[in-house]
Amino acid sequence: MKKLILLSLFAFNMVIGQEFILTPNNFVNKDDETKNFIVLSYPELNQKQLYDKTKTFIQSKFKNLKGDGLNEVEYSFIKLRASSPGTTVKVFGSESLMSYMVTTYEINFKDGKLMVKPTLERFESNSPGVDNTYINGGNSFAGKSIFKKDGKVWLKNYYEVANVSVNQFIDGLKAYLSNKEDW
Repeated sequence: MKKLILLSLFAFNMVIGQEFILTPNNFVNKDDETKNFIVLSYPELNQKQLYDKTKTFIQSKFKNLKGDGLNEVEYSFIKLRASSPGTTVKVFGSESLMSYMVTTYEINFKDGKLMVKPTLERFESNSPGVDNTYINGGNSFAGKSIFKKDGKVWLKNYYEVANVSVNQFIDGLKAYLSNKEDW
């Protein structure tokens, strides 16, 4: 019984304690920056159950995923291209949406665990004629960059929004997968 409790606590810490941070090379595991993914463990769920619950979570969170928004290989892989609110600016006391954040999530499934790998593609401007914002490499023709050439954060608001948005997605997925379906 003690082993089961210790194993459950270990799995709980593995699920809760993982998050991403944005770097000039895109998102990396905050605890191990050599990895661009995290692995979430749910030993009580098989591959099909994890896949089905994840797909249900995605479909409840994102609307209009037709076209290239959701690609999948049943029970083993989901690729989600999501657009979510990005940066905002305060104008006369109220906030106005300035951009949408376009992120791709690759999710692989095995019995008892799944691997999540997010990739920030860009921030698309909400205003016509305004360039997109990228992680790096932007210029006056290709758009702006979140990071300077030396790897330091240049556009702090974009950096913060990207980190919060991706980690909220991961936290929501973790909570949904941990939810027991008691009727």
